[in-house]
Amino acid sequence: MSPQVIWLEPEHFESAKEISDRNLSETRQWTIYLNALALIGFEQWLKERIPNIKINRHKCSIFQSDSANVTDVVCYLSVGEFHLCLIIVDNLIDDFVNVPKEIITSLKQLAHFYVLIEVLEEE
Repeated sequence: MSPQVIWLEPEHFESAKEISDRNLSETRQWTIYLNALALIGFEQWLKERIPNIKINRHKCSIFQSDSANVTDVVCYLSVGEFHLCLIIVDNLIDDFVNVPKEIITSLKQLAHFYVLIEVLEEE
């Protein structure tokens, strides 16, 4: 599948800011902000292709209060009957992406699909 660009509206950026502002750790807010942009963009992309798809983001890792576990992934996203893990990068220069081992090996975080998303927030 070739890369696709999803343009976000100002309200999407505001929503991502609100999500990141809920985190008490200022050092983790940027990561959560990028993760939220990725989640919002992915939801928009998916709804454009399958308008009636059921997306459940309530258990997503970026909405959990434990800021100690913030990584460049969004786990626990449910789309229909499937569990997804969004792997977020802010620069896809290399052909390789580092994924935390626990994201792949933990039964608690196991997903049916892993989706790689590059967030170009400045564009």
